[in-house]
Amino acid sequence: MKRKKYYYLDPVIIRIPGIKTLFEKSVGKRDARQNQVCSNGEVHTTPFIDAKVNSYNAHIEKLLLKTTNELAPMIQEANSLLVEYSLMESHKGGELPEGCGEEAQRQKAAVAANYALEERRKEEILKRLAKIRTESDIVDEMLVHYQERTERLLNSRICRYWSGVLCQNPDKPDKLENFPKIKYQDSPGRKAYVTNKEKLHTMIDHVLNL
Repeated sequence: MKRKKYYYLDPVIIRIPGIKTLFEKSVGKRDARQNQVCSNGEVHTTPFIDAKVNSYNAHIEKLLLKTTNELAPMIQEANSLLVEYSLMESHKGGELPEGCGEEAQRQKAAVAANYALEERRKEEILKRLAKIRTESDIVDEMLVHYQERTERLLNSRICRYWSGVLCQNPDKPDKLENFPKIKYQDSPGRKAYVTNKEKLHTMIDHVLNL
């Protein structure tokens, strides 16, 4: 697998437009002084937090759609290989001609050679399908790891910001949470990615008997 192809899933370098803010704790104190903290009845939030979460959601959505597009050629290749494999499986090399004459022997040799070629090709197809399946699994792991790192980055920035809010409101009557509850959207990009991934795995696993 060409990892450079998935450079955007490198968790070492995470760049999310709109997520970085200097002096988050000071910004939290300022927003608390300006009464930016609001409640929906269950949890508290601020425009700052909402903006950061929206930036995160937009970034992950873009990432999922890009990864889904990367899976599309893999699905097309797997589907083409499976069709070819199924056609070869359907006739199993054909029946051997009857007789023991020279022509019959020549035909038997041709059928046997063709059968050997088909068996070799089927083996190649199975190896390639297994490689595609492995690549898909690796990409999925990279995506999960990247998203976990990104969530931790978002939470760390909101945590610093929220500490400023708490410092400014030590005796607030309606007690603030130690950390605000963050709601991540169930994005169309995730649905598309999961659908394509499961489609790919189902096709391949059926042949590989996984």
